[in-house]
Amino acid sequence: MPDTLITVQYKNKIYEVSALEEKKIQCWVLTDIFRPCEESKILEVGSGNGLMTLSLQKALPRHLFYGVELTKNGCRQSYQNLTSAKSFHSDYRKEKSDDADQSTGLPKYLQGSAAHLPLDSKSMDFTYTVLALEQMNPIFVKVICEIRRVTKQTAYFLEPFIDFNTSVTRRLYIQSRSYLNKKASALKELGFEILGAPVLLPSKVYRGYGLIKARQQRS
Repeated sequence: MPDTLITVQYKNKIYEVSALEEKKIQCWVLTDIFRPCEESKILEVGSGNGLMTLSLQKALPRHLFYGVELTKNGCRQSYQNLTSAKSFHSDYRKEKSDDADQSTGLPKYLQGSAAHLPLDSKSMDFTYTVLALEQMNPIFVKVICEIRRVTKQTAYFLEPFIDFNTSVTRRLYIQSRSYLNKKASALKELGFEILGAPVLLPSKVYRGYGLIKARQQRS
């Protein structure tokens, strides 16, 4: 069965892409971010079925990826994917490398709430989210404080902050679903310093999202 097409907007142009292609773009962005980094522990908050962490782990074997997922079913699916050779297919990856094929490491998954991450303070070198905060609006403050607690320095958010949703259509869509209604600047009030301008990613016409890079504020 063919992948369902979704309509996305990028640089004021409209495209039709598959949901898988949207995931590929997200994975490419994160791969390019973490590729130059030294060996690190990297956490995804709201890891769902674990395919993003699994794909990044395969592409970047010197790092160790972790996923925290609220639902028992999501964690179960993540571990089922670990045992499936099909999960290691390069669908999400931009390119295949000999280095990636030599990887024996596997991501690690934990069940828990993003508002109470089951991890020690400063135990992760980097943390990221991918369209997870959009459904955590009521607990946004707690989640960001927890991400700050467990992260040594830098976090990356691929999320639909208001900065990416200035049109009336997008505002109404987000409000109708009680999705994230915060500006990226809200991170500053919670102990993060935003690095660089927000980067818009190809987004569904009715909901935009982009990349926010933030690091711990210096004392």
